[in-house]
Amino acid sequence: MNVYNNTDTISTLNSNAGDKKLIACKGISSSKNDDKFTLAKGEDRPCFRSIRFDDAPKFVEDIETHTSGIKKICDMNHKSNWIMSDECLQLIPSHYPLEKSFVTVHGTNAANITSRISECSRIMSIQAIFDANVSTASLVTAEHIEIYVSLWKGSNDNGIIVEVQRRKGCPVIYHKYCRNILDAVEGLFDEEAYTKQVAHNKFFYSKGVERVINDIATAEAERQHSLLTLDIAANLIKKDRMDAQQLGMESLCLLTDPTKTGKETVLLTSQIILQGSVDHRSDEYECFYGIREVVMSLIKFDKLNGDDCNDNGECKDSMHICPEELDNKNMLHYLALAVLANALDVLKLEDESICRTITNKFLKCSELPLGEVITKLLSILSAAASKPHDAYLSARSLLSLFQISKEARKKARCLKGKQIVLVALEVGKQTHANLENQSKKIKVELEKEDSKD
Repeated sequence: MNVYNNTDTISTLNSNAGDKKLIACKGISSSKNDDKFTLAKGEDRPCFRSIRFDDAPKFVEDIETHTSGIKKICDMNHKSNWIMSDECLQLIPSHYPLEKSFVTVHGTNAANITSRISECSRIMSIQAIFDANVSTASLVTAEHIEIYVSLWKGSNDNGIIVEVQRRKGCPVIYHKYCRNILDAVEGLFDEEAYTKQVAHNKFFYSKGVERVINDIATAEAERQHSLLTLDIAANLIKKDRMDAQQLGMESLCLLTDPTKTGKETVLLTSQIILQGSVDHRSDEYECFYGIREVVMSLIKFDKLNGDDCNDNGECKDSMHICPEELDNKNMLHYLALAVLANALDVLKLEDESICRTITNKFLKCSELPLGEVITKLLSILSAAASKPHDAYLSARSLLSLFQISKEARKKARCLKGKQIVLVALEVGKQTHANLENQSKKIKVELEKEDSKD
């Protein structure tokens, strides 16, 4: 038996059925299962967080294989994407230590609990794969935190136990989601309060940034700090190590987010990403020219170097890529979309004439011209059912382009963009609130008459 600090899975024998059942395992239980452990006299009880017997299967399954099933459930019940009866619940197996983040709910049935979890996931814009057969749900947040939710039957029919586990991602952010999910299980989750809290957090970060910038005192000092951070990010994304590349892209996300960085810095970074230079100061910013090419290559080819892809934009060695590289590639693609969406949003802080000038330069760039960028973003949006987080970022970029450029709207109409947006809107209504809101705004922009602009 091996002791681990992360969540793994164990294979146990289901006493009711003759086959093996894969059961998620993490934490240690304080229930009656504890007396199953036999200890020698004077021996201390082992304090472990998780255990593993044999090798565990991969946690995250292929999302696209479940798309049809999710769509079928959505058609059956608009309010819930997870429909399950009490008969599907199973007792907690012996030697199964429950995670500490669990609650026991009394006076309700499994259908109500799963409906609450489904609606909470939609409001928080969490991608979810529900499996009613084994009473589990696999959740993936926008921060790529993987969460596993399990429902168990209480002993002696004493309520329903809902267990939440973290499989991957930041533990601090995970606990914020976990608290909301457990509140929803008990019927205590308030959508209005959650929305206000999200808005308050953005305001809090913005005020914190202002205080830091005021301490710097001068615009020249802020510009020097901006150049230093950009230089660090540029050096990181040019390295061969996957962790360095991801850290560099995460830095660019922060440098283009007005709620976490000063105005001077976000404008400077956004201009470099969108047009490759800043005004006429080309010599001073020459070392940052590679940033734009990296971001565009990640969006277009899902790789840092587009030369390794064929004419269709597909990776030649995609069939032989290892799981770690695939996860890294998907994360870099997501971060590149976030950087582009942030950069286009930042343009709204500029004057309208400057905003249109920068956007036109971006749409005429050789790496990703107007036709290709609109086509690629609409293609990502069309895959909203399988990758709603990427689709949301794509919708943000499309909305900014449509608000600024008539040519972008015309090109989208030629590519049947309205039909794609309507499909994304339906997916958002069922599973992803942020995607729903952005799709509604894009629909309004596409329905505008160009003469009224």
